[in-house]
Amino acid sequence: MPVVTVAIVVVGGATSGVGVVYVSSVEMLSEEEGAFEELPPLSCGEIAATAAIAVDEGNSAVEQVLILGGWIPNLGSVSVVHLVDLATGISTP
Repeated sequence: MPVVTVAIVVVGGATSGVGVVYVSSVEMLSEEEGAFEELPPLSCGEIAATAAIAVDEGNSAVEQVLILGGWIPNLGSVSVVHLVDLATGISTP
């Protein structure tokens, strides 16, 4: 029987305040731990306003997600898809 983990993953984003700062951070809120855990940052750099879809975790030490589209500083809205390995932060187009 496969092991199912329950988590919320926050991929990238932007801060508000005096100026908008885009981030490449990845954090996971685990039901088991009850707190956010920082994971390696995205290798593709800063991105915000993405959609993420979970991928079968059998190929990764932690899990993998697909991030779809988003907003990249100096490029604006993009329609790229990246496979992100949450254990390493490596993002593959």
